[in-house]
Amino acid sequence: MSSQILVIGAGGFIGRRVVAALQRRLPGSVRAGYRRGVPEGGVHCDLMDPDSLRAAMRGVGAIVNCAHSPSGMDNARAAARNLAGAAASCGVGKLVYLSSAAVYGPVSGLVREDSPLTSESSGYAAEKVAAEQILQQASSPELHVAILRPALVYGGGEPQFFDCFVTQGRVRQLCDLGEFGMGNANLVHVDDLAEFCASLVDSKLPEFAIANVVGDEVPCWNAYFAAIASAAGHAPLPRRTMGRAAWERRRFVRRVVRKLAGKIPIGAVRASIPAGLSDSPFDGCSTQLRVATDRARELGFVSRFGVEAGVRQAISQLRERHEIR
Repeated sequence: MSSQILVIGAGGFIGRRVVAALQRRLPGSVRAGYRRGVPEGGVHCDLMDPDSLRAAMRGVGAIVNCAHSPSGMDNARAAARNLAGAAASCGVGKLVYLSSAAVYGPVSGLVREDSPLTSESSGYAAEKVAAEQILQQASSPELHVAILRPALVYGGGEPQFFDCFVTQGRVRQLCDLGEFGMGNANLVHVDDLAEFCASLVDSKLPEFAIANVVGDEVPCWNAYFAAIASAAGHAPLPRRTMGRAAWERRRFVRRVVRKLAGKIPIGAVRASIPAGLSDSPFDGCSTQLRVATDRARELGFVSRFGVEAGVRQAISQLRERHEIR
């Protein structure tokens, strides 16, 4: 197998960490692929452009796909077909594809890789399911495919599960949700996920594998918020006192205000409308979902970051970039 490894989506939150992990493990082996704004040393690589994929894959033995497909079911399927077709035509031996634990849908209880997938007819989860099916069909003795289903990937620079709680002073919005914050936060630190991706392309893979990816520690959301507040110097958390109906009314009003503010052509005014915890689905913090990770560990996944250590690292990185105030 060629020593070259292509990382598609190298400019993204996870892609940047995968590139760094591969450079540490296999110096000089990384070919970084970008859809736009290709930096010096990178290559153009667009999932919707088969020619760019084939050009980027010449001489490549393994691929890690961290790029999001363009939204829409047709686009998701086309991107997966383009990826699989280009890999097969270029003689690529391994493909690691980042999917998502969202494919299980809004469920509770224990989910394993063979659990039923979401029956939604559209949306992000259904698009991931469709892409997975195409890539499974494309796996062969010549092209080994590993599909990873990380749950909540966090770390400095991640907008949905970390940065939204700590940047622009928003950490002060965090609170202990009481019984409504006792659901499982199935977290995986971005560096642990990146190291796993790097280890997979550097090891023997089965012809086809699917693995959920979650860290060893699965705190409740209250504990996760408390760790963020503590690392940011805002502990202890205040206790939320309003009931469900009042909470939902506040969320609705804030959504309306932000929508109206988005129409104001003054960036400073729009930026002053805070996001954060109240933007999250209310029930999401109380859902008792556990994601089984036995298969990932069989494939070599190691959880190096506990939640408190991972949060401290992420806070430190944001402070270095002066993104916390």
